[in-house]
Amino acid sequence: MFAYTKLMLTGALAQTGWETVASMNSPRTLFGACGTSSSTLAFGGDSAYLALVATSEVWSGTSWATTSSLNNAVARNAPAGTSASALSFGGTDGAALQNKTEKWAGTSWATTSTLNVATSTLGGAGASNSAALAFAGDTGPVYENRTEIWNGSSWATTSAMNTRYANAEGCGTSTDALSVGGYIAFQGTTICEKWNGTSWATTGSLNTASVSTGPFGTVSSAMANNLNSTTACEKWSGTSWATTTAAPLTKNGGFEGSGASGSSGLVSGGSAPGYDSSAFVQRWYG
Repeated sequence: MFAYTKLMLTGALAQTGWETVASMNSPRTLFGACGTSSSTLAFGGDSAYLALVATSEVWSGTSWATTSSLNNAVARNAPAGTSASALSFGGTDGAALQNKTEKWAGTSWATTSTLNVATSTLGGAGASNSAALAFAGDTGPVYENRTEIWNGSSWATTSAMNTRYANAEGCGTSTDALSVGGYIAFQGTTICEKWNGTSWATTGSLNTASVSTGPFGTVSSAMANNLNSTTACEKWSGTSWATTTAAPLTKNGGFEGSGASGSSGLVSGGSAPGYDSSAFVQRWYG
């Protein structure tokens, strides 16, 4: 589904750039992750082609520790929240699209109210397990522009996006979020949209189209990692994207980003050529 390019960093890490940190305990791709560069929760995904997992891991800032598993193995699920208060929703179990939602309260997962429509490769944003946004995705016959909002106990359909996407990944909160890139008509897009709590507006475009961005940060400061380019990581200023001079250490597809701002974050996991899932993790400073 994806085209891959691998790039190695040449030269020593400066104040701005990527560094390799401790690998995850379990290789995974197409999973959920949320948190910061010092505390991240990763959950679900594929350990190999169509080999779905329910395992979860927590990043402490120096190492990963396996923790309580999801109740259901799932991939292409969306994340929202933090390492202490998170949601996993949607995705696929390998046989069917999912509408299941699971809530993480710091020690274990609990199944809760479902999405209104079963959706895979959807985007997510949110600051905790009590307020989140689900948007875009794939329902099988079509890509979606549907948006659902989570109030802590149930999902409600709200204003649609301006464009239909799959794999439109997000960052921010349920009232202030970005949708970054994605998949339109079997190719990557530069389109980004901003959510203000009631509606979506098209905002500054990426400089390079991408089907997988692994974004992290907020609507005022974010980072996107471009799968389709060997050099393009892009930083969001709140109004526009600028290509950075620092390139990521690898170019895996299906990776996940987590971070509090565009100046500090993690990119974890993914899949290399041949769909070999990766446990590789890199941290961004800048």
